[in-house]
Amino acid sequence: MKRGFERSPSASVDPSQPRRRLLSQN
Repeated sequence: MKRGFERSPSASVDPSQPRRRLLSQN
């Protein structure tokens, strides 16, 4: 799960979740 998220966080991350979470994870 983490690998996919790292490769494509945009695609892995749910559209419902805030984008700020993506930046934090990066």
